[in-house]
Amino acid sequence: MNRPVPSAADDPSIAERALAAARGEQYAEEIDIGVAWDAGAPLPHVLTNGSRTLIVCRANHADPTFTFYGAHEVHNSQWLEELVRINSVHPSHSEALARSI
Repeated sequence: MNRPVPSAADDPSIAERALAAARGEQYAEEIDIGVAWDAGAPLPHVLTNGSRTLIVCRANHADPTFTFYGAHEVHNSQWLEELVRINSVHPSHSEALARSI
């Protein structure tokens, strides 16, 4: 997916993400997973064993005129923070390991 990189003037969400990052708030950035999702039926499935996570979805050839779906990485995740806090009661809990996943 070689798409032009938009500027904050073209896409206000770029400025919103930068502000969230500066404030340490949760935000998501699109990541390139090497395939274009089939917008008709991507059927994503998440597979994980606790230390490795994979996403499987229907893929199609990239259509530069239609980029509705994509994969995202969440930064400063409130969900991850909650899981780390919940799991911290276990004797073998490792905060560093939990954050590296």
